[in-house]
Amino acid sequence: MSMTDRAPHGSVTPDPETARRDLTRAWVSLALVPVAFVLATVTGEGLIAAAGYPSGDVVPPLWLALLIGVPLTLVVAAPAAAAVRYGRRARRGGQAQGLVAAVIGGVVLCYLAATLLLVPFSR
Repeated sequence: MSMTDRAPHGSVTPDPETARRDLTRAWVSLALVPVAFVLATVTGEGLIAAAGYPSGDVVPPLWLALLIGVPLTLVVAAPAAAAVRYGRRARRGGQAQGLVAAVIGGVVLCYLAATLLLVPFSR
C-alpha cells in the first residue's frame, strides 16, 4: 500500500462496499444478542439443574453460579462486542449508522459487565 492510499489522519481510505458490509455485520451481530441470551439462559438453567440445584427458590453456591455464568455471559457478550467492532469500522468507512449499532452493542456490554459484577452482592 502506498502513501497515496492513506487518508490524512493515517488510516486506510474508506471503501464504501466494505463499510456497507461492516454495517450489515454490526446489525446482524446485534440481532444475534437475544438469540445468544436465550441459548445461554436455557443452557445455564440446565447446567445448574444437572448439578442438583433445581430452578426456583434454591440458590446455587456462588462458585457454581460463577463457573457456569461467566462463560455463558461471554457467549452473550460476543455478538455485542462484534456489533461494537463492526459498527465502529462502518462509521469510519463512511456509514454513519454504524455508530448506532456500536452504541447499542456497547450498552449491552456494559449491562452484562454490571450484571456479572453484581452477582456476588445479590446473595
